[in-house]
Amino acid sequence: MNPFLDPTRAEPDPRPYRLRGARRCAGRLAVVAGLGLAALGGVQAASVDVNSATPAQLEAVRGIGPRTAATIVQERRRGGPFSSFEDLSGRVRGLGGKRLQGLRAAGLSIGPASREAPPILVNMPPGSKGKGN
Repeated sequence: MNPFLDPTRAEPDPRPYRLRGARRCAGRLAVVAGLGLAALGGVQAASVDVNSATPAQLEAVRGIGPRTAATIVQERRRGGPFSSFEDLSGRVRGLGGKRLQGLRAAGLSIGPASREAPPILVNMPPGSKGKGN
């Protein structure tokens, strides 16, 4: 049976053409907005410093549970602050390279994260050290 020849099968869409386009556009906009928010969510929302965080703050990082957080704090008390991710991996059992990459992407850091950019010296005469004198 041919749907183009049988009038009971080939019915036009009851919605106006403009409304269909608006719905399609709204759907696309929602998808783009969702992807944008997902991309922003992938960026570090808040950096957690391993050397100063409490167990509760460490547990807030995706991939660190209560046991790992307690182990990190205990090792930090015993051996002092961590100097690098390699040091953290060597001193805390169960934190390998792959897992540390994921934790780093989730917001784990070693040392305070500086959000300030270094100062830029503009229009300073040659030989000046930026004192402003």
